[in-house]
Amino acid sequence: MSSAMVYARDRLTALLGELRYQATHDELTALGNRAQFIEKLTEALAEGEPPLAVVLVDLDGFKDVNDSFGHEIGDRLLRTVGARLHRAAGRGDVVCRLAGDEFAVLLQDVGTQAEARQRIDALMTNVARNVDIRGRNLHVAASAGFALAAPGTATVVELMRDVDVALNAAKAAGKGAVTAFEPAMREATQERTELSGDLVTALTAGDQMSLAYQPIVDIASGRILGVEALVRWQHPTRGPISPVVFIPLAEATGLIVPLGRWILGEAVRQLAAWRTEFPDGYPLTLDVNISAEQLEDPALVGEVLSLIDETGIDPGRLVLEITESALVQDLDAALRRLRQIKAMGVRLALDDFGTGYSSLSYLKTLPVDILKIDRSFVVDLEDDGPGAAMMKGIVELGAGLGIELICEGVETVEQRRRIASAGCRMGQGFLWATPQTAPAISEMLRWGVLGPADRPADRPADRPADVKELPSSAAALPAQRSRAEDRETP
Repeated sequence: MSSAMVYARDRLTALLGELRYQATHDELTALGNRAQFIEKLTEALAEGEPPLAVVLVDLDGFKDVNDSFGHEIGDRLLRTVGARLHRAAGRGDVVCRLAGDEFAVLLQDVGTQAEARQRIDALMTNVARNVDIRGRNLHVAASAGFALAAPGTATVVELMRDVDVALNAAKAAGKGAVTAFEPAMREATQERTELSGDLVTALTAGDQMSLAYQPIVDIASGRILGVEALVRWQHPTRGPISPVVFIPLAEATGLIVPLGRWILGEAVRQLAAWRTEFPDGYPLTLDVNISAEQLEDPALVGEVLSLIDETGIDPGRLVLEITESALVQDLDAALRRLRQIKAMGVRLALDDFGTGYSSLSYLKTLPVDILKIDRSFVVDLEDDGPGAAMMKGIVELGAGLGIELICEGVETVEQRRRIASAGCRMGQGFLWATPQTAPAISEMLRWGVLGPADRPADRPADRPADVKELPSSAAALPAQRSRAEDRETP
């Protein structure tokens, strides 16, 4: 063989080796990639190795690092985490980067779930140490899901599916969680998948989703001042689906924007219908919750304007409720949209006030007209206690800023008395009414008052007989139930 042919053969061998390396390794971290991990897992399952564990590790808040400091800092963080996992793994274990901020670890020779968790905890301890990158001290947190398998008991596809389910459960449990796969999780995942498809159908069918309205009243007189729109889902075979179930599902699947658009449209049209029904000008306001995803949607401003033009409502009668969580993604963009909406005459409310660490700071920047005080303040309110002093402070703050206050979750006469003593003028809760159908609200508006201020009952004894609650399957909730379960958007 000539020297030229030897050179060509060696060059081809080197090139094939380089291509093989590129096909099985992650360029950023130099760890193996998804292809290599699947290959190693397939070999381990096929060769009759002792029981093994597959672990998926996902960084918590990695997107915030990229958004705040740039992708270069994010890439260096990924390299650091990959190196830490590699160093902490045992001999024979496999560490790979699958994609983005997700890493996979194949733990060999794992006897029990307890042993697997012990080894995984050691891995996570090594990962969760602060890292200094260009003078920035970054906190590293990660969640992990894992599944065990003995050779011959599971396929690669089944095992990867199960560990992915476990990781989703870990992330749902909160930052830094480590969760083992349980068969019931697979059933729950299948249930969510089926329900997601049903939710798509419900949004297009037109006969499954409906709105209920909970009155907002003047505490002293019981007069209805406004209503808050709340969504309901009546599934054709499963019956009523709680908002606690389908709202997070809508958020996870991206359906929250079309759902929120439908809620807003239906509610505003109902407000216009009430204006026609009460031509003398009943001063009713309508509160509609706006999700974080809607607030990120550039089309929101145009949708609100179109609805006002279509229905001819007084923009000042429409109140859009937002929470602090709706502002954390892109505060600047959110403020631009809120100010554009405010310029139309629409009013803005900060919902669940007092539950977040930034509530007071947001008051400096947000153009809000109303604070809805979270029910946790109402429940814990005691005469001359710290809660009473805090409530009075919020009332004084609102008065100083020219902001109206509404106390949420009022369920007892004593709670009503205490918030009134603190100076709060408006309330909302089961004490006055559970969420109602639009016709029932019309009856209440004809009646005008939801009961004398000193009546101790959940509802006044002389309520007209034809005022009906929503069916128990959809809205007639017991007074002790948390109002959070009645929310249609976060």
